[in-house]
Amino acid sequence: MYNIDIATDAAFSTIVDAATGLTTNSYVSSSLLNATTYYWRVTTSNNCGAAPSSSVFSFTTSSCSVTMSPNVPVAISSSGTPVVTSTISIPTSGTITDLNVVDLIGTHTWINDLIVTLTSPASTTVTLWTRICNSEDNFAVNFDDAAAPGALPCPPVGGGTYQPNQALSAFNGQNQQGTWTLTISDMANLDGGSLTSWGLNICSDVAPTGVTTYANSTEVRIYPNPTSNILTVDLGTLENIETITLTDLQGKVLFQNRSINTNIMKIDLSHFGNGFYMLQVQGKDLNSVFKVLKQ
Repeated sequence: MYNIDIATDAAFSTIVDAATGLTTNSYVSSSLLNATTYYWRVTTSNNCGAAPSSSVFSFTTSSCSVTMSPNVPVAISSSGTPVVTSTISIPTSGTITDLNVVDLIGTHTWINDLIVTLTSPASTTVTLWTRICNSEDNFAVNFDDAAAPGALPCPPVGGGTYQPNQALSAFNGQNQQGTWTLTISDMANLDGGSLTSWGLNICSDVAPTGVTTYANSTEVRIYPNPTSNILTVDLGTLENIETITLTDLQGKVLFQNRSINTNIMKIDLSHFGNGFYMLQVQGKDLNSVFKVLKQ
């Protein structure tokens, strides 16, 4: 069985959550605050007794907030094939870990005329929907990659949450700061309407987006950081390194090497999504954790 302690300090003088008698190697806490660093440790036990506590690990929770566009309403002319835009300005820096579109509401006759896209400050564009349904009117929807699969209803009203035409995870790893642009392209003459509401629910990593080109602890260096492909772990002259582990921010192990036979190791991140990851280097006299940005 497993016991877990979660605290706001590495000495565990302020434990905010604890669970005992766990029979699986995962645990979901409901006691955590946004934008907070926590420390955790695990002990195991069986009929023969309890083992010593594990090494101390840490993680930082994301910060999530909803920002609604002040740039509404925006009229969609019934004359010609207009392209209209509405913007949201995010003033604070943060690396996106999850993004949803909320309260996308408007009127338009013959919804099949419309293509709706979202463009980030980094100029990445994601299509939310393109010319769905037929002669139905109006829209009131939310978009989330984690929504149940399935087509948008016709008409797309009722305030439900659906998967977009293209994944919003394309924005993960980008800086949230700057101007976001919602674009509605009306592809046919005669029908018109108005965009009356839309917003963004953004979860971002609280760590600064400007990560140094390498991180170090004693003699350990990791580089380049940020990286888009290969991450190099340089152990220098250190010996007795036992384990190198890469996890996501939820603690899921994505890569682990327990047979360290070289002082320079390369880890291929090309098949992982953009965002922050945690790299732990453990040895007889070393337990260091580095934050790695894939972008």
